[in-house]
Amino acid sequence: MLVLASLLIAAPAAGARTSAPKPPGSKPAWAKADKHAFGTSATRESWTWFTLRDREMTEVYYPDLGTPSIRDMEFAVSRPGTSMSVDRETVNGVGVVERLDGLNYRQTVTDRAGRWRLTKTYTTDPARPVVLVDVTFESLTGEPYGLHVLLDPQLDNDGRDDRARTIGRDLVASDRRVASALSAQPALRATSSGYAGASEPWFDLRDDGSLDAAFDARKRGNVRQAATTTLDGVTTKQLTLALGFGTTTGRARVNAARSLAAGFAPLAGENAAGWARYRAGLKPIPAAALPHAAAYETSLLMLAAHDDKRHSGAGIASPTMPWG
Repeated sequence: MLVLASLLIAAPAAGARTSAPKPPGSKPAWAKADKHAFGTSATRESWTWFTLRDREMTEVYYPDLGTPSIRDMEFAVSRPGTSMSVDRETVNGVGVVERLDGLNYRQTVTDRAGRWRLTKTYTTDPARPVVLVDVTFESLTGEPYGLHVLLDPQLDNDGRDDRARTIGRDLVASDRRVASALSAQPALRATSSGYAGASEPWFDLRDDGSLDAAFDARKRGNVRQAATTTLDGVTTKQLTLALGFGTTTGRARVNAARSLAAGFAPLAGENAAGWARYRAGLKPIPAAALPHAAAYETSLLMLAAHDDKRHSGAGIASPTMPWG
């Protein structure tokens, strides 16, 4: 009841946010196909899968492996007092991805200039269509920075017909069939939604490094979303993001809120335990594969993760969009 009650808190008055200009934005395209990780739960109740490149999360699939609904999610770091000095992790960072227990992953991105480091740990909720990201942001200079989340929804495998807005402290997006909700704990400080190549909200930063615009993308198009987090890398360093899905924005928000309430560590533990149970039902590693045990064990889980969760025997060849 507490989770549902929290979602009923009134959103800011309509006059506080303006309609983003220049819809529908530029033509959408999928991310590149060089994946470093692929994750999902071992359960059939969570219809979501995610992929990682070396520095950011790329396609997230919902409600099945043939339907990508997120193009990518990355972070940007701003230096207060110089609003034009924004480091995007995909441009300014060097990334490393490690598989943890099961199909949980740690992705570490370090600024090439040695100013900051982002450590992101990914898991999926075994009971809901939610991807969770535990984020640790560290200043390596002792100076405070601003940390922003940049999200590119392309719901239901089509980035041309989405709408995006803010409800409460959550970023939500929807089309005729699918909805997404990005929620955080601690809650996001400022949020905005615009259109790709036309009114992308993260370009609008104040001198203190926070978002200046408060847009909602009310007309259909290729939407982009941005949020300023509470982290500065010095006094505040950790948050958890939940990217939830559903058939409506209300359902997506409820799913994200319930996953946050359950907690990242318990859900990551459940995810790992589910894959451990799956592995225990298979034959032991053959002697010939022992010199390559880590690759062998990863391959077993990768093959299983490619299976469809609703139609037994169905699957995909690769979790990538080949035209990206």
